[in-house]
Amino acid sequence: MTTLLRRSLILPVMVLLAACSALSPQPTPTPEPTSDEVSPPLTETASAEAAATEVAAASTETATAQHALDQQATNSVITATAGVRRTATASIRATGTPATQALLDAYQAVLDTGTENSIIALSQAMQAAPPVFGPEDGSIPHDANNDYVEVFWPDVRTRNFALRVEFVVPYAKETGDWDLGVFFRELEGNDSYRIAIASTGYWELDDWNGGINRFAIDQDGFLTISTAKDVRNRVLVVVFNERGVLILNNTLISRLDVSRRNVRGTLEIATGMYEGDEVPGKETAFEGLTIWQLPEE
Repeated sequence: MTTLLRRSLILPVMVLLAACSALSPQPTPTPEPTSDEVSPPLTETASAEAAATEVAAASTETATAQHALDQQATNSVITATAGVRRTATASIRATGTPATQALLDAYQAVLDTGTENSIIALSQAMQAAPPVFGPEDGSIPHDANNDYVEVFWPDVRTRNFALRVEFVVPYAKETGDWDLGVFFRELEGNDSYRIAIASTGYWELDDWNGGINRFAIDQDGFLTISTAKDVRNRVLVVVFNERGVLILNNTLISRLDVSRRNVRGTLEIATGMYEGDEVPGKETAFEGLTIWQLPEE
């Protein structure tokens, strides 16, 4: 039987800070052409011919300007119509690199269909995009006596993100229960969204606020999870604005409603969220922890 979630204690294991800057060269101004020569005065006939030519050129210039205005008006109508047609997808589009946009498009496909092919395409899009953290391997030591959740803190602060990690099953089920989790949009140790997945197959999304657990409505259930010792369970979480997805082992577990806490915060991966889910002397290893930051509108 699953028991209540325990309190959280952030234990930073590693901090990854990277910064880079580049100075863009300023464009060199193009010098204005000059001339020291003065043209000789025109004859009367040449002056008349030049005047006629100037009038014809002015008429042509006027017609060209009018055509440009007409074309601009036409383009304005087309742009307005296109804007109306694109309203349905405008929420998912944001400023970013082409690889990041491809990741967002793949995420939208998972939201729309939830098929295995869409999930595979999402994984491929994530692989092609530049991450802000990882990939990183490590482990989270168990401490069954401290009454706290054990976490790994990659020191990434964002509102929208994609996260992928493989948790290694720490021991056989005969030894004891275990769990794994992802915390995001965290402001303090007990102020965050928490995804908790237990070895029993139960999962839930919780909104912890000041140490009080506000269970997100309809954000829990049961799933199929690998429990054999040393087997990997791949967790993929994508959060963008007010929605998200939870994927386990290439299966869409749930579309997440994260509208209640639409703020920037830190991310952690965790274990020991349920009482009795740690064994002294053991640890939960993880592999390939990678985080991508998505645009924030």
